[in-house]
Amino acid sequence: EICLALNCFYKVKNNWKLETLTQISQIVSEFSGINIPPNAPIVGENAFVHNAGLHVSAVINNPNHYEIFPAELVGQKRDFVIDKMTGVQTVKQKLEEMKLEVDNEKVQKLINYAKLKEKGTVTNNEIYDIFTDNQNMNGMFQ
Repeated sequence: EICLALNCFYKVKNNWKLETLTQISQIVSEFSGINIPPNAPIVGENAFVHNAGLHVSAVINNPNHYEIFPAELVGQKRDFVIDKMTGVQTVKQKLEEMKLEVDNEKVQKLINYAKLKEKGTVTNNEIYDIFTDNQNMNGMFQ
C-alpha cells in the first residue's frame, strides 16, 4: 500500500516493479503459511472482481469509479462475475471477454440461471455449457 501510495498519489519516481506485488505476496503467503484474505486490498483475489449491475456499468464506463489504480499495475486482472445480482451489462461484458457471441436470448437464459442458483457465482464452465446448449444444463434455466 505504501509503494502504491508513493507511486500513484505522490508521484515518487523509483524502480519498484509494482506488477510483481501480487506474485511476491503469494510467495510470501506460501512460505509463511499465512493466507491472503480474498478481500485484501491490492493483492487479494477479489480486489478487482466486480458483480452487481450498476457497479459493473460504472467500471466499464470508467474503471476509476471503483479502482483507484489499474489492476495490471500490481499484476492483477479485472474480472466480472455472474451471480444472482447480475445485470445485462455484466453478462454482455463477460461474454465479450470469453469471446462468446452476445445473443439476447442466451443472455437472458444466463441471467435466469444465475438468479436461480442457490449460492456462489456462475462459473466459466457453466457459461460455456449454456452457450453450447449442453444437454445436462439445457432444461435447468428455461
